[in-house]
Amino acid sequence: MVDADRAGLLLIGIGNSLRRDDGAGLLLATALAGAWRAAGRPVRLLTTHQLAPEHALEICRDDVSAVLFIDAAVDSTTPELRPVVAANATAPAGGHTLGPATVLLYARLLDTTERPACLLTIPAYDLDHGEGLSPATQAHLDRLLADAASLWQQVMTLTRLKPTD
Repeated sequence: MVDADRAGLLLIGIGNSLRRDDGAGLLLATALAGAWRAAGRPVRLLTTHQLAPEHALEICRDDVSAVLFIDAAVDSTTPELRPVVAANATAPAGGHTLGPATVLLYARLLDTTERPACLLTIPAYDLDHGEGLSPATQAHLDRLLADAASLWQQVMTLTRLKPTD
């Protein structure tokens, strides 16, 4: 059972830091975790190249009351924060198609306590081999980090958790 008054937010940063902007999710999740922890907010960080069924186990931990997935997206021009709900039972079983909704489905199958979740996507423009972000993606990250307190409030609203100031 999750105690919402003491449990925290699980940040899952997704991406490949060797494919330029694809690493934006990893970088932003790490930076936000640091900023939010420094502000005394209950946050746990997990970074990964891609989601796997095993991540459902992390979501089911007693110290997790909500989840924020952070990933790069090539089909967007602005960062977007939106709720994620568990997929239906016909979701794909794994591989490169495994997304946040499917991992939430697996978590729900393991633990009847459903954790609210949201996905923050960051626009990605350059997925070539190499390290570092494109100037446009870096600018999006800089803006999101500069407004980390407001982003925390938005995540709390979407996941229906009590904001801790």
